[in-house]
Amino acid sequence: MEWTSRPAEDRPHWWDKTTGGISADAAPAAGGDRPPWELGFQLSDRQIQWSDSMRQGIVQGFVARELGIPEGEVERRLAHLTSMLPDLATKLPTMKVEVVAALCRDQNTLAERMLALRVALPEANVSVMIANRPSLALTDDIGVVTQRAAALREALPRLRTDRMLEDHPALLDLEDIEAAIEDVDRVYGTAGMSKEAAEASGREKVEVDMLIARNPNMLLYTQRGKGLIPYDD
Repeated sequence: MEWTSRPAEDRPHWWDKTTGGISADAAPAAGGDRPPWELGFQLSDRQIQWSDSMRQGIVQGFVARELGIPEGEVERRLAHLTSMLPDLATKLPTMKVEVVAALCRDQNTLAERMLALRVALPEANVSVMIANRPSLALTDDIGVVTQRAAALREALPRLRTDRMLEDHPALLDLEDIEAAIEDVDRVYGTAGMSKEAAEASGREKVEVDMLIARNPNMLLYTQRGKGLIPYDD
């Protein structure tokens, strides 16, 4: 299986309108009179960075040792993995090899988790979600995911929150979505302001769900104390 790059698909907006190398000139022949700073050379990408195929071989070797299976079987499992989750194809070359091994370990369980995620988030593209957050396919508690997705859906009924979670799965780490929404409105919004008062303060009178639609990460900005969301380096 070859890992190939392909352009990222445009993601839909979550506002539901129905409800509301180095190169230079070649060096001259011996005896030329060009100054030395005009001499140059060209490096190909192959000389300055690893190719995807090189990394693929390294990853396959690691996964084979980790799982105790032949590299041919690893290649078969990787092909099956990208057939189930096509959006992983462009991310596999840069993913941690331990994560790739985990995704190849038990693909029957992986399929079951994918089905559970489709039930929990019926409007979401599960392939995109897992590509953005592989732990959804491995360790995340599906019950908690289901509960928090439902809470987000209920709190923001005018937004297509399942689609929002495709690109912003970190929102699933919010323990209290209602409090996060209130904080966004208090810090960034115009809650309780008239249009005139909002304009006088230099703010646009915008409802909080529209603010969140413009930038869902706002919900993460106001987290404090034990509510802070840890991120990997």
